This record gives sequence, C-alpha cells and structure tokens, in this order.
Amino acid sequence: GSPLFNNQLFGTPDAVAMAGDWLTSAMNASAYTYEVAPVFALMETELLVKIGATLGGEYAKASNVEGLFVPGGSISNLYAVQVARYRSCPKIKEQGNSASPAPLCAFVSDQIHYSFKKACSLLGLGSDCLIVVPTDPVTGAMDSSEFRRLLEESVAAGKKPFFVGTSAGTTVLGAFDPYNEIADICDEYNEKVAPGGVYDEQEGHPGIWMHVDGAWGGSAFLSAKYKYYMAGAERANSYSWNPHKMMGATLQTCAFVTRHAGMLLNANGTNAAYLFQPDKEYRELDYGDKTIQCGRKVDHLKLWLMWKYHGDTGLEARVDHLCGLAEYMSEQIASRVDEQGRRMFVQVAPTSFTNVVFYTIPPSLRLPADGDNSDAAILAALDMDALKTVAPMVKKRMQERGLAMIGFQQVKQWNNCWRMVFAGAKEEIMTTDTVDEIMNSLLEIGSDL
Repeated sequence: GSPLFNNQLFGTPDAVAMAGDWLTSAMNASAYTYEVAPVFALMETELLVKIGATLGGEYAKASNVEGLFVPGGSISNLYAVQVARYRSCPKIKEQGNSASPAPLCAFVSDQIHYSFKKACSLLGLGSDCLIVVPTDPVTGAMDSSEFRRLLEESVAAGKKPFFVGTSAGTTVLGAFDPYNEIADICDEYNEKVAPGGVYDEQEGHPGIWMHVDGAWGGSAFLSAKYKYYMAGAERANSYSWNPHKMMGATLQTCAFVTRHAGMLLNANGTNAAYLFQPDKEYRELDYGDKTIQCGRKVDHLKLWLMWKYHGDTGLEARVDHLCGLAEYMSEQIASRVDEQGRRMFVQVAPTSFTNVVFYTIPPSLRLPADGDNSDAAILAALDMDALKTVAPMVKKRMQERGLAMIGFQQVKQWNNCWRMVFAGAKEEIMTTDTVDEIMNSLLEIGSDL
C-alpha cells in the first residue's frame, strides 16, 4: 500500500494479516459450528475475551463477554440496535415491532455514522425513530446536556427510549463522545424505570442500552498514551471495533462485543435442528445460532495472527506512530507561512486521534500577516465561497498526476475542507517527510487558484 493513500479510513495492509487472509480463503472454513471449524471457534472466543480485557470494566470478566466477528462496522451497529431492541421487548422477536407497548425511540449524534439510520430502517423501526442529538460546534462530540433534554422530551411524549449510539472517532472530525456523562444519564434513567436493575424479563428492560461505535477510533484502547480518548467506553452495553481500519488488518475484520452474555443467542437463536443439536459436544461453541447469517468467513484469523505476531506492544506502537503523524501535521498547519508571513493552511477543528481537518489557502486568498493569526480568526475572515472551490480542483489535479490521495467534504458549516486520516501498517513506510511531501503537493498544485 502507498503511504500517499490517506483517502479513506483504511490504508496499507499488514503483511501478517494478508497471510491470514490467504489462509482464510484457502481453507474455506465456515464459522457456524464447532465441529466444522473447531480451531477457529476457539480463536474467535479467545479474541473476543482479549478485546473485552483490553477495553476493561465489566468486559474484563471473560464470563460476561459475548460477541461475533461480522462483515463490517455497519453490521456491528445493526447488531447493537437489534440486540438492544430485543432486550427492550423480547416479544418483538416473534410478534414484530407492534409488540412494543409504546413507540420505540433511539438517540444518536448529528455526527454519527449513517449505518444507524439504515439499521433502524432495516429493522422496521423506521429511521424517524432516531432522535438526533446536537454536538459541540467545534469538536463534533455529542452534547450530553442535549441528550438529557431530548430523553426527557421523548418520555413526556409517550415514547419508549431503548438505545443510544455513541462514537469513538467520528468519520470526519474524529470526535469521541463523552461516554461517562452519557453513561451517567443512562444509569440515572435506568435506575428510575428499573430500580436495582430488576425488571420482568418477559416484558423486557424498560431502560436504555448504550453502544459505542469504535469502528474507527476504537483502536485507541490499544495505546496507553491515547486510551484517554476511550474513558468511560467500558460502561457501554456493547462495543464495535474494526481492526481493518486503523490497524491494517485486511478487509473485512470487524468485531461486535457485548458484556451481556447470552443476549446475542437469545435475540437471534432459532435452534435449527440440523445444525445446532443440543446434545452434541461443545454446543456452546456453535456461533452460528448467534448470528443473522449462517455461513460466515473466519475473518478473525487475520487479527489472531496479527496480534500474535506483533503483540500488545507492536499494535500499541502502530497507534502511537499514526497519532504522532497527525500531531506533526497539525503543528505544520499552524506554523507554515509564506515569504510574506501569511498562513498557508488553517485547521477547522482541533486534531482528534488521527483526523486532521483543514483548508489549504492559495496565495490569492491568503490574509495579511499583521492580523490575528489564530485559526478561528482566519476562518472568520476568509472568502469561504472562493475557498470551497479549491479542494475539488486540487484533488482532480493530484489524481491526474498520481500524487497523494486525500478526501474533502463538508462538515458542519465548513464546505469542501480536507480530511487527512492516518491508517494502516505504515510505521516503516510513512514518516514526517511523507507528511511534508503531501503538504507541499497541496501548496504547489493549488498555487495558481
């Protein structure tokens, strides 16, 4: 993989994971029963326990952990909504959404991944069941006070809140939601509707299930230096993580984990007699009845081999290296000026994890050096109608010349700003010199705009 490809939330594949991918296809195993994939069933079990132990909290107790490796982060989020709905009203499994005693509603931020909307549509809840919570205007993290307000309003309107989806690294700004604050609100509400955690299991839990979508930024839990981003995430009821994004496992390698053992099996189990015979050996390791699939690739082999080869310290070093490159780029954006002392770049939000969101300012739009050179002041003074035309033209030229590929998009009020993300097995092929090369290309190609 090229170190100049930084367009998506994945990058250079890890060589060991690639070997695992080849083996996965060559063996053509299916992870639905222990008898046809015994080693892979044990690998999946141990990997889920390892993920739980790394996340911490109640996940650190192996007997609490249940999960699956699934085909993509969007499917992980679908499982989260589906399992939360089952816990809220188990009768829905047989009778459909009309079995709920009140209209179900869920909460997500205005920066959440679009897969939650698709999940609610697919589950028959309708995308309108999602109540969108405003975010911090700068960081993009969920505003917990707004979550509390909207929760109270939904209850007053006769709705039944059952789910809140939070982000660990949103796709553009890299925002991490305030998990402890959100968990406190959930705990307070859950204690009110189910004192002491006691409820009628046949009727369903009247409270809220909290999920952390860590598909992108969840890798922060591997690093002692950057784990602070994840503070409180271990309090969530479920968690998803895509090692094929930041960590460089080959596509697709995605895990869904919950600290409520048995919930996946209860929500999805149908006890197909020809596969899941109750009297056979190691029935508890038949993962197929927990899934919405049947046949399932043994994607976890890629992560198993990669984690075994690199160890905890190797994966931590990868996270630290990529985050360090993002911090270097942010420093360069703030310090680079032309021969007249004018800023050549401006950042639209603080760097979060490895997400750097910024504009390149061509000479024709640069501001005098004698003014306020803070990002906020420059953004307020720039001709945004002209600036929004720069990135599309620069990217077109970069693609034509086969140079670096990075993405641009609108986020909040900022139209066509660059989003640089650092992902993949790049500790040996991407350095600060690579970052300088990319920034120089942006300046040179856009110099006449």
